[in-house]
Amino acid sequence: MEPQSKGGTVYGYAQTVYNHMKENAQRDEESAALYWAGTVTTVFAEVGIPNANYSRVMNALKAMDCIQLKYRGGGAAKMEFWIMGPPTEAAYERARDDGALGDR
Repeated sequence: MEPQSKGGTVYGYAQTVYNHMKENAQRDEESAALYWAGTVTTVFAEVGIPNANYSRVMNALKAMDCIQLKYRGGGAAKMEFWIMGPPTEAAYERARDDGALGDR
């Protein structure tokens, strides 16, 4: 089941991951900004995206300014990302044209 959009599979996967993170986000007590905490590979498993797409999807979300790293995590600590705004085809195309998406 590949998402149909101008951005192709990576863009569709980025939309899916972003939506899942936003739906499971929390409010920061100090700033009231949304952030998500957890393990990204768990998100991929829960939404049915193969882990082979991890780097491309996460790089796309960062390049489109959809998410921003809050805390890296590691070991038992969860990663945390600020939820900035949803992916758009225009942002995806801009990131691709700027070379921020690698080979795509």
